[in-house]
Amino acid sequence: MQSCSHTAMAVIYSRLKCMRCGQEPPLGILYRCVTDTEPLIHDANRRSAPIAFDDIGRRFSEKMTLGKFGADVRRDALNVLTEMPAEQLSSYTLEQLDVLISRRENVHNVIANERQRIGHRTPLSARDKYPHDDRPWVPDGQLECRHMVCPACHRIGREKSWVSLDAVLNGDVLPHVATAYSFSFMGSRPVCDAEIVKKYQLPACSFGEKSTIVRLLRF
Repeated sequence: MQSCSHTAMAVIYSRLKCMRCGQEPPLGILYRCVTDTEPLIHDANRRSAPIAFDDIGRRFSEKMTLGKFGADVRRDALNVLTEMPAEQLSSYTLEQLDVLISRRENVHNVIANERQRIGHRTPLSARDKYPHDDRPWVPDGQLECRHMVCPACHRIGREKSWVSLDAVLNGDVLPHVATAYSFSFMGSRPVCDAEIVKKYQLPACSFGEKSTIVRLLRF
């Protein structure tokens, strides 16, 4: 059974089966790892490859990022100066700022040297999964983590799949959010009548039955 230790997941709506229990999710949702998916979508957009299934996704794809402190941003050592608020930046001396920039450059040099080393290689080395020297954060699509589990088997998926609306409003739109990746397996966005949805409520039942239903809905 495939395992996954990544911390980023997305809710997807699909009738695919859970990789852990092998069953279709009763509520039609699964948690899917997007740690590798995010940079792959972002890189595909850079290459002008199709990444969205509708016009809304295509419009939002113009605004997506890998995060304010994403790897694509941090590859420029001087960006350390833009990652801090002006007040914090003004508290550093020129010598201290030079040290910060030098450390960022040193990290890049170490990574570059490690990628050029010829020697013992594990069956799946970092260079195998991240083959691009100019974009070392973009994985090989064939080795993308596609771990997918149902809420019953992976209850912590709820915490791993949350999206910050404040970040979205501030322009920090992750690729899977911009492209509505959650609905990509369906190929469309579900649209419901607002008048029906706002009146939706649990059916009348006894306290014990209602508690069971609430637990199921919370998963």
